[in-house]
Amino acid sequence: MQRRLSVILATALSLGFCSNVFAADAAAGVKPFQLSLFSPAQIFGPEEAIHGLRLNLIYADNTDLSGWDLGLVNRLRGDLSGLQLGLVNWVDGEVRAVQGALWNHVEGDVVGLQFGGVAWLEGNLTGYQYSFGGNFVMGDVSGAQVAWLGNCVLGDFSGMQAGVVNHVKGDVLSGGQVGVVQWMQGDVSAHQLGVVNYVQGDFRGTQAGIFSCSRSVDGLQAGVLNHTTEMKGLQIGLINWTQSLSGLQIGLINYVGSRDLARGGLLPFLNAAW
Repeated sequence: MQRRLSVILATALSLGFCSNVFAADAAAGVKPFQLSLFSPAQIFGPEEAIHGLRLNLIYADNTDLSGWDLGLVNRLRGDLSGLQLGLVNWVDGEVRAVQGALWNHVEGDVVGLQFGGVAWLEGNLTGYQYSFGGNFVMGDVSGAQVAWLGNCVLGDFSGMQAGVVNHVKGDVLSGGQVGVVQWMQGDVSAHQLGVVNYVQGDFRGTQAGIFSCSRSVDGLQAGVLNHTTEMKGLQIGLINWTQSLSGLQIGLINYVGSRDLARGGLLPFLNAAW
């Protein structure tokens, strides 16, 4: 009996404490809890910020949120800090959080983790994206992208990419890429493993695949067909093709365009130049 009274007393004190906290927060202009059916049918209006927990049955709309955001369609006009889970997450501002949804859309920068169906980020990413659809970043990425279909970065990239198609418009500063097709428009200082590795700029590192092509290579190319205009290092493949060579070619056909055929421009099995 005494134990039950102790539990009842502790519960009453806890409820009283929570009530006092919520009352103090409300007096200070802080909204610790939001419940929404479909905005504007929600406890607090879209112009209010939530610091605590927001629950929505269909659609919720607010400015900033610091805490947990749970529902179907989670909309924020400002910044997010904490956790956001739903069918659709849409944030206009900055995100320092974990986001999980079929569609994650952020117009600012993200520091943290995005996972789900598709991640669409208009700012920079410092962290991780895991999607069974695709990951798209218009800014720079420092971290990792993993997707069943593809990853696309319009800025510079540092880290790890894994997907069927990996594309970077800027430079790849460090890290690695694994996929079926790698298409890089800038310079690359990393390692690539794929069926097709295509780099429009200069490549420094290791390329391994069925077909590997770069403007210039400083490192290793290994595959069935390897092509570059300037090779510094080692080419290993069925067909090795370069305009200038400073290194070694090992393959069935080894071609160096800057050399006459009589002087080793086309040799089977082995070719070398320094």
